Amino acid sequence: MPEEKATTTRRCPSCGGERALEPRRIRDEFDYDADGERIRVVAESVPVLVCRACNEVFYGPEGEQAHHRAICKALGLLTPEEIKSVRERLGKNQAEFALLTGIGVATLSRWERGRSMQTRALDNYLSLLPFPENLDRLRRRRRRPEESANNRFQCLQSTAELSRRAHQFSLTAARRAVGANGNGEQLAERAAVNAGTSDD
Repeated sequence: MPEEKATTTRRCPSCGGERALEPRRIRDEFDYDADGERIRVVAESVPVLVCRACNEVFYGPEGEQAHHRAICKALGLLTPEEIKSVRERLGKNQAEFALLTGIGVATLSRWERGRSMQTRALDNYLSLLPFPENLDRLRRRRRRPEESANNRFQCLQSTAELSRRAHQFSLTAARRAVGANGNGEQLAERAAVNAGTSDD
């Protein structure tokens, strides 16, 4: 690759050797702390630069992304490429996907670029989205608040029946009395509500 050849002209930051950096792909093993538990991660074909003079290994952005993918696989999480694939299979750009799922555009962008890692709960959420029935449920849930807002205030049409009921409706004030036992305890009689149930 022309890009890799260009990197060989760089001076080694460790020993200072000129034209000493050689692009290679290595198998890398490292420990990763996952919720207090250390796991062994194996990353295959990691692009690195190796100094031919001092054998120092240097990792660039591509190497970090390879590590990120390996960690995702070791934890059983979707990789950045798989998250992007879920979004694209739904035919959504990042803004549309964010609107549908409630996941922020910036967060989604970091996941797809391998800059941060989703939690187990959000990974489960993402893995359910490709199923049409789950997507339908999600769309219905998003419509529900809008429908509720639209139906919050309703105009009642004035009818003869509603007018008749309004005129018959009245409240009788509750009366309070001091108990006959002399201890000052108050007994409250229930409020009587006349809701127009009389026969007249």
